[in-house]
Amino acid sequence: MPGVSPGPGARGPPAGPQRRPSGQGQVVAAPQAPQSSPGKTNGKVPGRPVPPPNGLGQFGQQSYGQQTAVAPVPQPTQRGNGQAPVVAQQPVQQPVEPVLGLEACQSTIPPEVTVQHKNITPAEFEELKRLAKERKNDAAFQLLYAKKLLEAAIVLSNEGGRADRKTTYKNQKKWIEQAQKIVKKLATASRPLPESVFYYGTCFGSGTLGLEVNKEKEYEFYVKASKLKYGKGAYRAGVCCEQGSGTKRDIEKAIQFYKHGAELGDPAAMFKIAMANLNGTLGFTQNTAQAVQWLERGAAKADVESPNSLHELANLYENSDASKTLAKNEAKAFELYLKAATLGYMPSQFKVGSAYEYGLFGCQIDPRQSIAWYSRAAKKGEPQSELGLSGWYLTGAPSVLEQNNNEAYMWARRASEKGLAKAQYSVGYFLEKGIGTPVNMFEARRWYGKAAAQQHPKALARLQELN
Repeated sequence: MPGVSPGPGARGPPAGPQRRPSGQGQVVAAPQAPQSSPGKTNGKVPGRPVPPPNGLGQFGQQSYGQQTAVAPVPQPTQRGNGQAPVVAQQPVQQPVEPVLGLEACQSTIPPEVTVQHKNITPAEFEELKRLAKERKNDAAFQLLYAKKLLEAAIVLSNEGGRADRKTTYKNQKKWIEQAQKIVKKLATASRPLPESVFYYGTCFGSGTLGLEVNKEKEYEFYVKASKLKYGKGAYRAGVCCEQGSGTKRDIEKAIQFYKHGAELGDPAAMFKIAMANLNGTLGFTQNTAQAVQWLERGAAKADVESPNSLHELANLYENSDASKTLAKNEAKAFELYLKAATLGYMPSQFKVGSAYEYGLFGCQIDPRQSIAWYSRAAKKGEPQSELGLSGWYLTGAPSVLEQNNNEAYMWARRASEKGLAKAQYSVGYFLEKGIGTPVNMFEARRWYGKAAAQQHPKALARLQELN
């Protein structure tokens, strides 16, 4: 289906130049070589350099770790004329470049854009109280003050640890009730602040502000926000109609809300309309040209909450050909993937990590940047990045990441538990060969079976061999 990013287990061998000669991204049989340390084996991922025996690199230096290799001391050579023996000059010891490590790799890539938040301090809270009295008619400030009252109920109610439980509860109750009163007044006013109407709806949906969860009320205030031309309200009302949450399921009505939100400039609504056009869903006729237009508009307004349009537009630039609406443009694709990755979008972080691992999209192969992007997404639970990080730990990267079979197994296991077929196959192999974990053929067969159930070819073949 055009425009849809591959799900778990769908990634095949990357196209274009590869650092891995085999290019399959799968674990293959490990060569029999002396172990570099107890508990480690030299498992091999196709294309990544296999750790040399005993961890020694080309020049007699250790490829991993921060030790200094010492060359053997040469023995004296006896001269035949009775003169003193000549001792060959001992080579100068060369210190091994320190291993950068997982966390230090992050300094090689742009920082992730996040919503900055700093807990309110007692002094700031007192100042807000004073200003709230002076700016009673400033609806935007009153909404801000209500949100800060909720925050204070969480972080300041115990008065820095001095208050007992009764006083803490009293503070919480007081501030939450004040916040609820302010928001209700703003949202139900004759000329309400649109953002307050939307916010009141979200509070009914999540049960904040001391309110009981009420999906009907949530939908009611989203519709009201939509009528006030608040884009997020229109989008959320559309979601309610599509899912039948707080109202009966009505796809036609959902489409109307989505279109309204998109026209108001909400990036999430733009993305929804784009994908409906691209895939021919929600009653839309498939229209790639319309999809591209909406993705471009959504990408222009992408933020931390809605980076999806950047990723899907990049996917089109990566996979389109000249016969389609959008000509293939790998440089543009990478630019868009990188923007989405910087906004914290995990599928894009995986794509950028792959680009630096295999040298795709015109990138130079760079283990540091590949590891950094994989680890950033892996720590948030993105399975393909977890498997990518597993591969880097399995082989190590000289001066960047120390080889560690235990970490390799752990990251592959995390990815496998999310249903990624390639990771399930890898875990089966690790268990069969005892890489980073004790040999366990029963468990190995079980994980091969999980991967085979998803038609993973190597898992199917291995199960047949074992049977």
